[in-house]
Amino acid sequence: MVWDYAFWTRSAAGRRFVVMEVNHYGSSGSKPSAIAREYTAREADLRGAGVGFVWVTDGMGWHAMLSPLREAFNGLEWLVSVRLAADGMLAHAVRSVILK
Repeated sequence: MVWDYAFWTRSAAGRRFVVMEVNHYGSSGSKPSAIAREYTAREADLRGAGVGFVWVTDGMGWHAMLSPLREAFNGLEWLVSVRLAADGMLAHAVRSVILK
């Protein structure tokens, strides 16, 4: 499987991994809705393998697709917008998952 980014650390408790996907949607459509469902399911699989997941997504396309975005927000541990990432939430999310 290919990820946009992967982070890891080695500690006394072993190695911790976090993978991250980054997407921007300028328009609405079926692809962002499908991706939201896919990432929610993928996070559950990754969690079972001891790997954390962070999704960074943004764009005007989400304004017309609030329902799938809300479902992803409720289903994912870390869903971060570009603004939140700039405000430090992305660093906090990665640290939280790695240090868990």
